[in-house]
Amino acid sequence: LTAKKKAMEDAAAKKKADEEAAAAAKAKKEADARAAAEAKEKQKQEMIAKAKATAKENRMRNHAEAVEKAKASLAAYVESPKLIMGHDNDLFFFVPEQPVAGTDVKILFNRAISSALATRPHIKLHMGYNQ
Repeated sequence: LTAKKKAMEDAAAKKKADEEAAAAAKAKKEADARAAAEAKEKQKQEMIAKAKATAKENRMRNHAEAVEKAKASLAAYVESPKLIMGHDNDLFFFVPEQPVAGTDVKILFNRAISSALATRPHIKLHMGYNQ
């Protein structure tokens, strides 16, 4: 009877050890899955951050190119580069600087200093005059 009891205790102990091993294996598997998911999420966040940085660099580069193009366009448009000297920081200016009644006046826009105008192909001007 004691051998039978000993065998039953051994079987119960083995079963308990097997259950503990299975629980430990399950916990390890869950921890590994959680770690893999966290690593995947971290990689995803890094890719998003890299994409945002690349997009920002592209926007900055495109803006800088648009500014340079606007400056070149303004310089090429005017008959004499002397007309635009001194107006580097003006959004718009008149040529001639002091308009005279009955004569033609050009209004030149300095797209280079305006991020909104630097990338716009056309500018609409609504204006009026005093009599």
